[in-house]
Amino acid sequence: MKVLVLSCSTGEGHNSAGNAVSEYFALKNVHCDMINAFSFVSDMTAKVLSHGHVFVYRNMPRLFGAGYRLEEKYPPKSFYKKMAKGAPALYDFIRRGGYDTVVCSHIFAAMMLTECKRQFAADVFAYLLVTDYTCSPGVNMLDMDAYFIPHEQLASEFTGNGIDAARIVPSGIPVSQRFFSKKPKELSRRELNISENADAVLLSSGSMGCGPVKELARCLLESLSFNAQLCVICGSNRRLFTELEPLTRDKRLRLTGFTPKMFDYMNSADVYITKAGGLSTTEAVTVGVPLVFMDAVPGCESYNISFMTENGCAVTADSVEGIAALSCDILKDKQKARESFAAGREAVVKNGAENVYNYIVGRYGR
Repeated sequence: MKVLVLSCSTGEGHNSAGNAVSEYFALKNVHCDMINAFSFVSDMTAKVLSHGHVFVYRNMPRLFGAGYRLEEKYPPKSFYKKMAKGAPALYDFIRRGGYDTVVCSHIFAAMMLTECKRQFAADVFAYLLVTDYTCSPGVNMLDMDAYFIPHEQLASEFTGNGIDAARIVPSGIPVSQRFFSKKPKELSRRELNISENADAVLLSSGSMGCGPVKELARCLLESLSFNAQLCVICGSNRRLFTELEPLTRDKRLRLTGFTPKMFDYMNSADVYITKAGGLSTTEAVTVGVPLVFMDAVPGCESYNISFMTENGCAVTADSVEGIAALSCDILKDKQKARESFAAGREAVVKNGAENVYNYIVGRYGR
């Protein structure tokens, strides 16, 4: 078996899911490579789809949400056509590399692979990793051997969009195995130089740094106790980092850019405030940190909020002040807060990477 993971550079979530699968296959000594599907299309197409997505997502979230709702009504055929142009190059890459299994962690990559199968009858097992708690627009345009979805509760959404029930696998969203670690919170705090006695609040808004982070940081500093430590992860948003720097006069605030230490930040936190990205949400629930959502970007993340709050894994509010108040309530009785989220965690958390591996290897051996 030789596995290829196809991702797309439209934020780190899809890359993280792909890396989690690659990591697990490597643990089992199965050859697995990962590549950006945009490398098979023109530079212009890649820039339009990648940088355009990031720009609108970060700077015009309401427009992003409106576009998502439009795609829900009308299949995104223009995206399919753009990605289909990369099918010949992808087919040549698969053939020369000797890959027999391809896992797509983004719908754009799955569109390209679907066209590769249609044009060239590519003889590979084709799979899609669904990385949000909903059936995204365009899934019914794909031809995959299996669709790895986050939870069995969502199966009817996929069958309602024309996906064969026999191809739906409720695997869970793959996250790195380190998020299943039982590392003591005290050790994570020491490594991050966070006081063991502090009320540790983590504020993040994904790799792109979206949402009302500045307003929330100010509101939290007004609301938190003198014993608090507020860590704000700005991701790749350098402008956000610069705009928040004046607030670091308050020694309770610490700023961090893009970091590979998200597990330790989550593990050290008493409460985690974040936008509802599918991957970051799944990582947080896996770790077990009490989770408070801000509705930063309408669209698929609105469905993530609904799924997680309805299953008791998170809470949310409509305003910055409400989010800060919920966070302070959690800090008043940390043990009770963790216990209140525990039942939801048990119902939702799955080892997605392990389940994907077991399904693919089981099918491959038939």
